[in-house]
Amino acid sequence: MELLAQLPTGILGDVATPTQDALVDMQHSPYILRARNGRLTQLAVEKAVLPHDPRGHVQQTSLAQAADGTLYVAHGDGACLSADGGRTWTLRPFTTPRNCHWKPLHDGTLIAVSMDTGEGATGPVTVWASRDTGQHWSPLSKFPVEWPGGYRLRYAHWGLHRLPDNTLVYGMDLRGCRPLDDLALYPDGVWVLVHYQSRDGGVTWDGPYQVSSWATEGGLTVLPSGRWLAAVRYQGRPDLPSDPVDLRARLATSSTGTLFKHVFLTDSDDNGHTWRHLRQLCTVFGQCYGYPVSLSDGTVVVAHDTRYGPGEPGGRAMISRDMGQTWENEAYYLYYGLAQSGFNQSVALNDGTLLTVAGASDRLDGNAGSWDNWTGHSTLTAIRWKPER
Repeated sequence: MELLAQLPTGILGDVATPTQDALVDMQHSPYILRARNGRLTQLAVEKAVLPHDPRGHVQQTSLAQAADGTLYVAHGDGACLSADGGRTWTLRPFTTPRNCHWKPLHDGTLIAVSMDTGEGATGPVTVWASRDTGQHWSPLSKFPVEWPGGYRLRYAHWGLHRLPDNTLVYGMDLRGCRPLDDLALYPDGVWVLVHYQSRDGGVTWDGPYQVSSWATEGGLTVLPSGRWLAAVRYQGRPDLPSDPVDLRARLATSSTGTLFKHVFLTDSDDNGHTWRHLRQLCTVFGQCYGYPVSLSDGTVVVAHDTRYGPGEPGGRAMISRDMGQTWENEAYYLYYGLAQSGFNQSVALNDGTLLTVAGASDRLDGNAGSWDNWTGHSTLTAIRWKPER
């Protein structure tokens, strides 16, 4: 495990982070900002604002693409669909099963997966299918969520992913698990990010497979080599006697409270059965949500939040040219909200264009410290763009 990233991610491109005015202008203009070699430049892109979701939230973004190129974004009243690569969007209303994540299979069948979450939740995961774009749902399967020694609470922050070969991957973080070694080090148990997967359209599921301890939300992509690359939010781990004595100082973390709140990466060479090379990507405490996408030439893009800075809290992307092993001293500032910049997801279109859908809110009144403050006051923007060489 690599606790300290080689590339400091506070100021990338050797240029100061953009000002609030620059980011506001960018958010409402057909360009994004690129930081590289000491210069901040504008990169022309195409943007589209999705239909408003009265139940939408900056941290509820779900994007997927079917085999025919149709793009789907989850909406409180159904789905926003695009048949032209994200340039225009229409709302198709429908009702989903309660508390679910859903994705389209290659043939357009929608698969919804849900489970109860929170303290004491132990029931099974339920799977539904819809073959008429969400108008009707039929029960498909169920499977239990199990872990040796049990767990105290669980969340589905990692959500549902559909991979290029139609494999479905449903991830969840189990907390309060029986310690794997010394109980004295983990009196409240450990966090474990696990996933189950289905290779037959959601009918049968196998797992759990452990991605990482002390991990939660993030995303998953398949590299041209076939390797799986996951981004996770690494958080919750206590200080350990084996840690370097100056680890908190090097992480710029407070002397109390959680040690990590950073984006980490990890790899799997056996279709998610085992994971290795857990490593830190972001070095600033609070750069903690990241979503990866890969291109056929080996380029990997991880778009992540900068909700705790440095600079204005927004969303930007980092670039790797070697399938996620090393990272460029470069950043693309993608989206910004005056009140909150939320989560994002991306897909690679057939022509190599990236489509990133990201949430933001400009609501400055109400209870600014409340998660609920942005429900119904959030905007999703679709951005068509390509990293420059």
